[in-house]
Amino acid sequence: MIDQDILNGILGKLDELDPNLPIYTEQVKQGFMQPAFFVMQLNSGQNREMNNRFFRSLLFNVHFFPDADSLTKKADCRGIAERLYEALQFINISGPVRANDLKYEIIDDVLHFFLSFRVHLLKEKPAEAKMMQSEQEVHL
Repeated sequence: MIDQDILNGILGKLDELDPNLPIYTEQVKQGFMQPAFFVMQLNSGQNREMNNRFFRSLLFNVHFFPDADSLTKKADCRGIAERLYEALQFINISGPVRANDLKYEIIDDVLHFFLSFRVHLLKEKPAEAKMMQSEQEVHL
C-alpha cells in the first residue's frame, strides 16, 4: 500500500496548495474542469536488499491544466511549478518522506511536474511455527 500512501500524500499537499482547484487521479471523459491538477504514477520498481528489507522507487507526474481561457498559460504553468517545488519537497506518510529529482516541462500548454520517491521497506517475517513438545519413551 506504500504506492497509495505516497499518492495520498501528494494529493494532500496539492489540496493545501490550492483547495479550490479540482484534483483528478483518473481520466475524466466529461466534465473536466480547468484549471485543475491531474496526478498519475508513471512507474514503480523494487529491489531486494538484505534479509527482509526492500528498496522501492516511485515516479509520479503531476499535471497542471491552466484555465482554458487564459492568455498566459505558459506563465501560469511556470508559476504553479515554482509553488510545487516548495510544496512537494516533503510529503507526510507516517512521518516526512522527501521527494527526489523534482523537475518540470511544459508541453502543449500543460505543466508536467515530475517527482520521485525512494523508500526503504521492511517486510514482516511470517510467524514461524513453533515445534511442539514430544515425549519419548525408552524401554529397556
